Amino acid sequence: MNNEQMRGVIAGGWIAIMFISIVMLIFWLFGQVIAGDFTRLTEEFGMPSSEMKAAIFLAVQIIIPIVVKSTDHPAIRWAVFGVTGLRAILIIVGLISWNHPSRALFALSSIMCVITIYIGIISFLWARRKRVEV
Repeated sequence: MNNEQMRGVIAGGWIAIMFISIVMLIFWLFGQVIAGDFTRLTEEFGMPSSEMKAAIFLAVQIIIPIVVKSTDHPAIRWAVFGVTGLRAILIIVGLISWNHPSRALFALSSIMCVITIYIGIISFLWARRKRVEV
């Protein structure tokens, strides 16, 4: 794989994770509406810290593909690897500890875990490569 292909895989993986996160949020919201339990909505999203965490995760998921496709600096490469590794750890811990309300959410979490590990490996290989001057 050359640098451009690696950058495309990393950017595409982050975009896929963003879409899976949005679908999981929609499934979770539909589950809350069907159950008629609206207290979780006010507890989870009514808190400023929860809204801030969601905004930060969404911003990272939007910014990482742009940064990957726009620059090739070694420090940025290692930063992308670090953020991807942190995201992988968070997803794995969430997959292990979360009580999944449905099989669909468990399947989406598992897919997101596999994608994150894959782009983590590719971002590590990309970060280790020597910079190619054009």
